[in-house]
Amino acid sequence: MIIKLKLLNRTKILGITLWPFIFVKPNVNDVVINHERIHIEQQKELLVLGFYILYLWWSIKYGYRNNPLEEEAYNWERVGNYMKIRKRWNYFKNNSK
Repeated sequence: MIIKLKLLNRTKILGITLWPFIFVKPNVNDVVINHERIHIEQQKELLVLGFYILYLWWSIKYGYRNNPLEEEAYNWERVGNYMKIRKRWNYFKNNSK
C-alpha cells in the first residue's frame, strides 16, 4: 500500500518501505515507487525481520549505497516491468543490468 506523506517533505527522504507500507513524498515519480516496491519483495523473501537485520548489517559493512538490497533497488528501479521478470534472491547475485 502506497501512502503519500507530506511529513516527508521536511526531509531528504523520497520514500521508505516499512512492511507492508510504502511511504513517499506526495510528488514522487514512478522510479521512486518502483524502488520501494523492490524493497517490498525483498522483505517478503526475507520474512520482514530478516530484511531489517540484513539491511542494517550490510549498511554498516558496505555503506548505504553499496548495501546489496539497495544495489538491486537502484539498479532496477527504472525498469518498469522488473517486478514481472525479477528472480528471487537477486540481491545475493550480481544484480546489475
